[in-house]
Amino acid sequence: MLYEAIREACGKYQTHYGWDYDAALSCYRDALEKRRNGPNPYKPSYEEAWILLSFANGWNARMQANFLDVHRALCEIEPVLEKLRSRTLLDVCLDERIYGGSISEVICRSFKRLAKCNSRNHNETTGASKILHIINPNLFVMWDGRIREGYICRLKKKDNWIWYTEFLQEMQRLAKQAVCEVMRQEKNHSRETAIASLTGCKRTLAKAMDEYNFMKYTKNCGTVSKTEYEPCSSA
Repeated sequence: MLYEAIREACGKYQTHYGWDYDAALSCYRDALEKRRNGPNPYKPSYEEAWILLSFANGWNARMQANFLDVHRALCEIEPVLEKLRSRTLLDVCLDERIYGGSISEVICRSFKRLAKCNSRNHNETTGASKILHIINPNLFVMWDGRIREGYICRLKKKDNWIWYTEFLQEMQRLAKQAVCEVMRQEKNHSRETAIASLTGCKRTLAKAMDEYNFMKYTKNCGTVSKTEYEPCSSA
């Protein structure tokens, strides 16, 4: 079942990237707190941009942008990012209307702005997902080229930033299914304890989905098993 596959993937998950994940999260949160207590609480700092770009490239994104490019993009999308900081993968309603569009549409626009933030017109879709994840690790799921290919049969839109919103919707569906499976198979679990059971209390559900995808596609180049996609009505 899917929840067992996620647990197994998280248990085996290992990376050898250049920047420790927990350290990157801590550095970004410190920079965000410093900004909020400073004279420009609503304008992302150069420090935030440098941390986010360093993490993306340290995690194999190979972005051709520089931190000034990233900073300009962050300043433009900050109102959306701030509005979404309290949302999680499991609970966000992607059809909810904000800023003249659905959450799915504004995420698409924000992702596109980060993906096109360099002056060379290079499409930074892997790096954009990693930056968004560090900004909100409860909502955004990272991907890479192999993960995109792993889900390509369900993501047939032309542009990668449109793919990402559909990918996020698929991650939400799978996360809800996995939580539902835990609650159904292992009695006496509330939704919160089912999530903790899946994540081991060491990661967010969005990060657990990333580790599942990484082990299945990036590392092992696997395919989705039909047994992992049993329908689940609620979570």
